[in-house]
Amino acid sequence: MGRKIFFITGARSDYDLMSPILRTLADTPDIEASLVVCAAHLSPFHGNNIEIVKQDGFHIAGTVESLLCSESWEGRSLSFSNLMDGLTRLLAIQKPDMIFVAGDREEALAGALVGCFLRIPVAHSHGGDRCLASDIDEVLRPAISKLANLHFVATQAHATRLEKMGEQADSIHVTGAAGLDRLSGADKLPLGAVYEKYGLVDNDRHFLVIHHPSPTLGLDEGVHEIRELLSGVLQLGHTVFCGYPNFDPGNIGIRAVIDEFKLTHENLITYHHLPSDEFTTLYRNAIAIVGNSSSIVTESGYLKVPGVLVGRRQELRTIGPNVLTVNADSSSVENACRQCLSDQAFLSKVAEGVSLYGDGKASVRIADILANTRFSPVDLLKTITY
Repeated sequence: MGRKIFFITGARSDYDLMSPILRTLADTPDIEASLVVCAAHLSPFHGNNIEIVKQDGFHIAGTVESLLCSESWEGRSLSFSNLMDGLTRLLAIQKPDMIFVAGDREEALAGALVGCFLRIPVAHSHGGDRCLASDIDEVLRPAISKLANLHFVATQAHATRLEKMGEQADSIHVTGAAGLDRLSGADKLPLGAVYEKYGLVDNDRHFLVIHHPSPTLGLDEGVHEIRELLSGVLQLGHTVFCGYPNFDPGNIGIRAVIDEFKLTHENLITYHHLPSDEFTTLYRNAIAIVGNSSSIVTESGYLKVPGVLVGRRQELRTIGPNVLTVNADSSSVENACRQCLSDQAFLSKVAEGVSLYGDGKASVRIADILANTRFSPVDLLKTITY
């Protein structure tokens, strides 16, 4: 029996960072990589994404029902306590050799914290980043890093921040962002096949919208932002594929606005989750990706797709020349989208830009390090380097 590595995932955002690594580890001798699926993945209200996880064929070691359908901070805290309880029980019984968590959400924090209590080594990807208005995630991210024994970061700047936090330099590996691997490795699906599925004609063009709550800016801010965003992008008359938001406080109001616009705009197509090859095809061929998703920051430059970053959710993150940043008002959004459509000087910058977050081969690097790293009980005794 090989070494067991459990990947803890609670939402599509972290699953998309993990799936390329899981595919690579599937061909690695003496490694048994499995998923622990929890939180929004198991919620019908959020699209019941576990069905897509099952279709991808990865082994699921267990599930943890944890998410309360609540708009309150109390609900989020109670959901976290449910997650801690469920993960502790599951991991104590199954005893994996390592836990892998990704990003800056409470599922990663719970996995890392349980790993510390149960003396299981923790690997963390996407630490060292920073973002001004990224909700409680900005607090959770460094906390997760301090609990982790092994770090996979997207850029050298992220590695430097972890070292300044007192993390051991030899535990930090600059691998690039694994989410790029998902986009580069997805099966090539013709755009015409996707358009046919949605009743579109081949000569149409589309925008891709992904917009999440920004609760620290106020629960009503997301409602205002998505209303202004959709008012702006729909002015251009092209098809708009709009994903529903994550489960942060404020998501219900955003969903209601999206559904309201859908009633009066035939060119607005909504989705909870899309198959990876379908999403990648829409992303690659979009006029622009619009919203406040971190994908606009980390992935759009790799695909050489224009991005329109709306509002303050991603402030302080390093963005490439392919991304336009605008305030959340409809005229600014409309003007930026028109620039993505016809401003040849800007489109040349997009085409000539380089990816700031890796080369689409992070999963191979991460899998190799995971397969060749062993921890003794002494190695789990962390100390601050300063």
